[in-house]
Amino acid sequence: MKNTFFTNLKSLFFSHNATFILSVSLFIAILIMTLTPKGLYLWIIFAGVLFVLIPWYKYIDTSAIFICLFGVFYGIFVIILDIPHSTSYFISYFIVPLQLYCLGRWFTSCLNGRDNEFILLVFTLLLSITSILLYRTVIDVINRGIISVGRNFEIEGVENITATIYGVYAALTMVGFPMFFASIGKKTFQSWLFLLFAILGTLTTIHLVNRTGLVIAAAITLLGIIYRSRANIGRVILLLCFIIAIVYILIKTNIIPHEVIDAYKLRNDIDRQLEMSAAGGRGDRWLDAITRIFYMPLGWYYKDYLTSYTYVHNWLLDVGRVVGIIPLFLLLIPTIISIKNCFLLFQEKNNNVHLLLLVLNTSLFLATFVEPVMEGCVMIAYFYFFVWGMTSQVVKML
Repeated sequence: MKNTFFTNLKSLFFSHNATFILSVSLFIAILIMTLTPKGLYLWIIFAGVLFVLIPWYKYIDTSAIFICLFGVFYGIFVIILDIPHSTSYFISYFIVPLQLYCLGRWFTSCLNGRDNEFILLVFTLLLSITSILLYRTVIDVINRGIISVGRNFEIEGVENITATIYGVYAALTMVGFPMFFASIGKKTFQSWLFLLFAILGTLTTIHLVNRTGLVIAAAITLLGIIYRSRANIGRVILLLCFIIAIVYILIKTNIIPHEVIDAYKLRNDIDRQLEMSAAGGRGDRWLDAITRIFYMPLGWYYKDYLTSYTYVHNWLLDVGRVVGIIPLFLLLIPTIISIKNCFLLFQEKNNNVHLLLLVLNTSLFLATFVEPVMEGCVMIAYFYFFVWGMTSQVVKML
């Protein structure tokens, strides 16, 4: 198993042309540095390099056009509406979205017919963008225990970022569960790496008492099982019962530490005391924002005193809150196209590449559905555009 893995690794990094190898290497380096203070600057530089490094213009399609327009109009309305943003964020809106989408399509076209290398590339990229987070989790768990009461990392020199932002990054790791339990064929060394990756991500989620990550893990594992066994409903039901039984045993036999269960109970109690409704209080915000966007088409960033909240906690609706209905519409179109592409992949015959893209898209969709991505973790939005590009290219090659 290891020999096959390292053969694919060698092929990925040494059997392609210099442009591909350089692009992959630079992207990996940029992703590793994402959670550092200068991370966004590196993304901007990388996007600029891509303008001259890859044939991005060959991969312009409907989604690319709308993604580009979204970035441009988001930046323009930030200026017009006088929204406080740093220069680096402003520049990134104009050049990063289009380049990342086209990069996703180009990478995929270069790896056409090399499924194992494609999966290995995606795994490497996911590991890179979450590497600092997973390292911080391990260090913090060793120093403070499995639960972070303050829902943060107390590590010297580490910026104090909210748990919800860390949770969005941790959601990327959850693809490891369906890639282990629902993958087609025998378990390989890479399958076990996916499982270890997901376990570390789950540790992060539990350490920060994040509920969304656990929901995403359950949802995409279920999706993976349904995709893998959709022709055999009995097998799906049997696997679900097996997973439920395992969870029940873990809780009842105290294999899951009481402090973990108590931490989640405490957080739920706090939410009840604050009279928060469905989805951690987000349900009411979504309904209010959907109504408000039609009679406040330029957003209500400076009129949040009219609401009982600041963030809507939804990527699309928070775009509407900040810069209005036009950028929201421009983002909605490629979002719908990406969902359509996922349905097309689901309908195809079982394939591990399709499975990976299905669960990765679903994980990112669910994570961004409940967080203000453009304000809280814009680089996740850019990575999502990259995933859209990969998915789009795979669909075009069907």
